[in-house]
Amino acid sequence: RTRRVMRFCWRCLAPVPVVAETNVVVVQDGEHSTADELVTLCEESSRARARWSPFMHTPQDDAKAALSDEVGAATHVEADMTDEMRYVLQAALDAYKEKEGTAATDAQRAFLTSTTLKHYVDPPKVKHLRNALLRREKVKETLRGEDVYLAGSLRVVGWDGDGSSILSWETQTQRAAFASYIPQFEYMLWTAFDLNRPGADGAIVISSYTAGYFNPRYFMNPKPVIALAEMLEGQYRRRLKAAIMVGMPRAFEWILSLLLKAVKEETRKKLVICRTEDEALELLRAAHGVDEPTLQRIRASFDNRLQHHRAPNRHALVWSPLVEHPFFEAALADLALDATTDRLTPRIHAHLRKAVREFRLKHWGKKCDASTR
Repeated sequence: RTRRVMRFCWRCLAPVPVVAETNVVVVQDGEHSTADELVTLCEESSRARARWSPFMHTPQDDAKAALSDEVGAATHVEADMTDEMRYVLQAALDAYKEKEGTAATDAQRAFLTSTTLKHYVDPPKVKHLRNALLRREKVKETLRGEDVYLAGSLRVVGWDGDGSSILSWETQTQRAAFASYIPQFEYMLWTAFDLNRPGADGAIVISSYTAGYFNPRYFMNPKPVIALAEMLEGQYRRRLKAAIMVGMPRAFEWILSLLLKAVKEETRKKLVICRTEDEALELLRAAHGVDEPTLQRIRASFDNRLQHHRAPNRHALVWSPLVEHPFFEAALADLALDATTDRLTPRIHAHLRKAVREFRLKHWGKKCDASTR
C-alpha cells in the first residue's frame, strides 16, 4: 500500500522532497540527503507530526483556532486526532443513538473536539463520553446561559504555571442550598477548560471556609455533593488537577467523607487540606507555579471574606462574577457585574464567550511557542 511520507531536516526542519511507493522510499537529490539528518513523519502519526513539524501545527494555531460555540469544547485541531480518538468518537455517537433512539444533535457533535476526546482515550472510555453527551443534552439550557442561578462566588481567578484555570469559591458567599449551586459549577467548570492555555489540561478548585464558616443547612441534602463527585469521575474525567480546601471546619468532615467515597483513589490523592490561607497560597506558588498577580487576587479575596466575617456592617463581600481578572473585568464592564449579580443570562453568556475568544487570541496566542506542547 502506498503511504504518503514527509521528511524534514533534523537540524533546520526544512521540508525535503520524498517519493514514497509501497515499501520503497526514494529521497530526491538535494542539500539534505543522509538518513541521519532526516526525520520521517507518516500521516498516521499525528503526535509525531505535532512534535516535529512547526509548518503543520503549533500551539499558536490552537490559540487562534475558532473557539467552539459549545461551552467546554475549546477548539478542534485535526492534526491532534488519533485513531483511538476517532474510534471513541464514533462509538460514543453509536452508544448515544442506541440509548436515546435518536442521533446526537449538531451541538453535541460540536462538543466532540480533539480537546474533548483526548480525555476519553488511553484506555477508551466510550460509556463515560456517552454519559457526558447525555448530561450535556439534559442541561443544554444551562450551558447556553439561560437564566442560571449564581448561588455564590465560584469564578475563575487565574491560571497555574501550566496555564490551567484556577477556580475559587467561598462558603461564606453561598446564597442557597448546594443543590442550587450545581448548575453554576457545571457552567463554570466547562468555561474554565475553555480558558486553559492550549495544551494545558484540567483545573484547580479552591474551596475556602473563612474562619471555619459554613451554613450546615445548605448541605443537609447529601445528593448534590455525590452528584458533583460523579461528574468529576464521568464528564470531567481526569480534569481535576487539585482540590484545595482552606480552613475547613470539623463540622464539614462528614460532607467531605461523602465526596471521597464517591470518587476513585486517584482523585482522592488530588485533595489537599490547608489549615490557613498562607499555607494555601504557598502551595499554589511552590507546587503549581502560580504567578504573583494571581496570588494577590486570591489573597485579596481571602482578606475580604475575613474582614466581612469580623465586621459585616463595615465590609461588604466583593468579587467579580465568572472571571476575576483585569482583562475580563474590562471586557464585561458594560454589564456592570458585581457580587450582587445572581443570574447568568443569555446576554451575559454571549458577552463572556466573546471575551473568552479574545482572551485566547491575545493572551495565549502570544505566549505559546513550540516548547509548550
